[in-house]
Amino acid sequence: MTVVLLEGPDGGGKTTLASHPWLGAFERRHFGLLDDPLREYRAFASMAAASPRGLFVIERMHPSERIYGEVARGASRISPEQALDLERILERAGCVAVLCLPTFSACWTAWVGRGAAEYLKDEKSLRAVWRLYRKWPSETSLPVIVHDRTRMTPEKTLLRVRSILNGAGPP
Repeated sequence: MTVVLLEGPDGGGKTTLASHPWLGAFERRHFGLLDDPLREYRAFASMAAASPRGLFVIERMHPSERIYGEVARGASRISPEQALDLERILERAGCVAVLCLPTFSACWTAWVGRGAAEYLKDEKSLRAVWRLYRKWPSETSLPVIVHDRTRMTPEKTLLRVRSILNGAGPP
């Protein structure tokens, strides 16, 4: 069982990292805006934990709901206790988290460059999300590798992921 959870603000490089050839053998799941995020996250995490040969890459899950919910709606639809429950399920599934977090200016440049409608509406909101993600590694029980796409190659980050998945321990 292998689960790689990709988290980070808009423009952080999650989708780019998820499309790397090494992750091509993994089943990819992107969680966007959900009506009932807790139910969908639990169902997916439980299925991943029970899969005998599961290889999963997840783009956005409960950390995104908690961070974006706080900034965009004023509150998350997932409590701290529910987030902990999800993390325990992910731990049983052998999850490694990769926080895609370049500098704020790199996120902002990518966000503006998309020219498409985004969930967040302005620089102030994106900056708030970026700051909350900076604190996230100290708030989770999952092993977290921080990937700064402006300073490291995807290969270097994925080598660190492999070392954890192969039993070398946390980063």
